[in-house]
Amino acid sequence: MSVDRVERARGGLHCDEGRSNHQNEKRYPRLETINIHQPRELFDYEPSFSKTPLLVRLRKGYSLMCLIRHVAELGTRTKVDANLEFSVGNMVLVPGTYTTFPSHDKTMYEALKAFANEAFNDFRELDEECKDFLVGTGYSAMNSIDGIYRTMHHFPNDDEHRTLGYTTYIRPNKLETTFFADCSDEVDITNITSAIRESLETTVNVAKKYCRRVQPTDYEFLAILGLALWNDGLRNDKIKTQTNIVMRNRKKFMQELHTYYTQQGIPTYAVRIGHIFCVLATLQRNSQKLHEDFEMFKLMFKEYLGKNLSDLFLPYIFHRLLSAVQLCSYAHYIIYHTRAMVSQFMVVVQYVEKVNTVTGLILSSLLLFAIRRFSSPSLGTYKHLLTMFTITDMLLVITQIPIRPRVILAGLTHGVAIDSIIQERAMGALFIAFESVPFSLLVIHFLYRYWSVRRPHLIHLFTRTSFIVLLFTVIVGVIITWFLICYYGTVGEEDSEGRRALISEYEKTYGKRIETGWMLLDHWRDDQLNVRILITVIIMNVIMLSSVALASSLAFLTFHHISQSQKLSAQAGLLQRKLLIALCAQAAVPSLFVYTPYLLTIDMPFLRLPVPLAHDLSVPLTTFFPPCDSAILLLLISDYRRGLVGMVRRTQVEQSSAMRVSTVASEVIA
Repeated sequence: MSVDRVERARGGLHCDEGRSNHQNEKRYPRLETINIHQPRELFDYEPSFSKTPLLVRLRKGYSLMCLIRHVAELGTRTKVDANLEFSVGNMVLVPGTYTTFPSHDKTMYEALKAFANEAFNDFRELDEECKDFLVGTGYSAMNSIDGIYRTMHHFPNDDEHRTLGYTTYIRPNKLETTFFADCSDEVDITNITSAIRESLETTVNVAKKYCRRVQPTDYEFLAILGLALWNDGLRNDKIKTQTNIVMRNRKKFMQELHTYYTQQGIPTYAVRIGHIFCVLATLQRNSQKLHEDFEMFKLMFKEYLGKNLSDLFLPYIFHRLLSAVQLCSYAHYIIYHTRAMVSQFMVVVQYVEKVNTVTGLILSSLLLFAIRRFSSPSLGTYKHLLTMFTITDMLLVITQIPIRPRVILAGLTHGVAIDSIIQERAMGALFIAFESVPFSLLVIHFLYRYWSVRRPHLIHLFTRTSFIVLLFTVIVGVIITWFLICYYGTVGEEDSEGRRALISEYEKTYGKRIETGWMLLDHWRDDQLNVRILITVIIMNVIMLSSVALASSLAFLTFHHISQSQKLSAQAGLLQRKLLIALCAQAAVPSLFVYTPYLLTIDMPFLRLPVPLAHDLSVPLTTFFPPCDSAILLLLISDYRRGLVGMVRRTQVEQSSAMRVSTVASEVIA
């Protein structure tokens, strides 16, 4: 009999098999699964036509694991009261007890090794020490994942029963009379059962509620189990050279899940993948909490009190202190996986980007028309600066469409990716460098306004070719400086832990894998300050803050001289003040929507204060800049506002007049 047949007969993970033999169908009735219908194949081998061979091997490995556990637990089963037996299909579950639990736990460990050995070629090639480390590291989480799955499988609508082993169950409200019934040790049963019930309430019940909402399929459960084995948080010098094996297998999971969802006809599966990783994170955290609690339960056994108390308390206290120290990072961890759970947010963000792009093009085009049609002579050469600024806004909007930059955070590593056909670091660096043009133009605008009030005899320089070439050289110089900083001051070409983490995080968030064209600020590589990145961050901060400081100083001086000047007439002073207010409002837009997210995404990881939301909103905020900038100028410069409103009104009047003429003509003809 095949492994899968035995497993199905004993109530394990199912494959629906189309049987022509009606007698066999009666003999092995199909158990209810907890979610969707399963495919009708029998996976006794790895089909050559399978597009998801890893998932097939996982199913075989899980069948083997179930068989090992089932046979081993039956061998240690003792006679129990028939009233305590619980039938699930052809399986008979009995209460788990104090004496059988340790042996069942050891069986689970060996069964997990057999599962990994059957499912993963890379695992088979490892030595025994590495195998024990991998399974030992992920054992608690994998045991918890399997326990939750089997509890939902056997007791889908029953919160009073929970699986303890493969063939055993517990009832938290009956622990005293079932689990501890054969306990001969001196145990404070009253206190320990109360503590166990409280622990299960805060861990298992929470996980069950979330899993019921997500309803993972059998294949998704297998993926969660496999990802818990190949944990991307593994840290050990003995398997440091095998770290790439972990990442390679996690990559295979993502690829096969994509194929699986495509076969299931689920095109927008990014949200589903987010849920899967959130289930994994929830169950991993629950397993850690259960492990901590059971370490504490040991202290309630009176037989331990005669031992050295420091051997008991110090590991537990150290674990609690470590958890307290990592509280801030764990808060980020929760935020990170909450974002995965509500992946719809990223869909909304991308929709906002598209709306901003269209709105930016429309408003920029309208502003260009207004500058050309309605600019009064009093604006002078200032209208040319406005034209340059508006054209720059349009170019930013247009270039963002094919380049599609993405800003993302993984741990304390900041990264920028290019989601386009050509994924080159140079393209991303050039786009970021071009973002500096509006700020350079703003400083030139403020200089123009300051000279028009304080040094009006210098305004004519803006019409000279040599001075225009000088300004153009300054703008190009700033662009080149930003490009060199972004291209040579960041990392991303060489393989590193931070780069792998960003690739994985991007795939979780956007459902697409990008491996090239990354620009990384890996501030704390291997928990050591990266001096190269530190210098880059300092230079970026100096450039951005000095630009804001220079523009603010010119604005303050201009306001001051407008209020103090005796040479300006009342009308000229009012015009200068209005133009300066419009310019200040215009300057506030890029400072708020560009420099603020830039500073947050660059500086916060360096200060070990990651703000994932700032990275998620960085690109949408920058796309807000062009439409807001054009809207502010159209609203605050009265010439443009009145001109456009008057044009609309004239059109309405002309349409109304034409309608009246048509009506009169019709009456005359009649």
